[in-house]
Amino acid sequence: ESAIPHFWGDVIDLGGPVLPGTKAEALYVSQPVFWPHGFETIPPANPTTWVAWLVPVHRSEARHIAAFGGHDFDIRIEEEDADLLDLQRRALV
Repeated sequence: ESAIPHFWGDVIDLGGPVLPGTKAEALYVSQPVFWPHGFETIPPANPTTWVAWLVPVHRSEARHIAAFGGHDFDIRIEEEDADLLDLQRRALV
């Protein structure tokens, strides 16, 4: 637990599998890309409340995000048309 919020592009290392039987060991904090524009904030909260999607990622992907940033990883997700809901998917990097 932490009082420090996570922002888009952050990676949360879980130190082990997200769920038993998966290879994903971290969560990538992403924008809610499957929802329409405007869904990423909750109005009229003050301060603004941001909605994030926690995407399970492999250790190699977490290292890639740390090295090249979340935007680069987002591009790879789109290019590969990755099924981010598939916890058995192969690593993109």
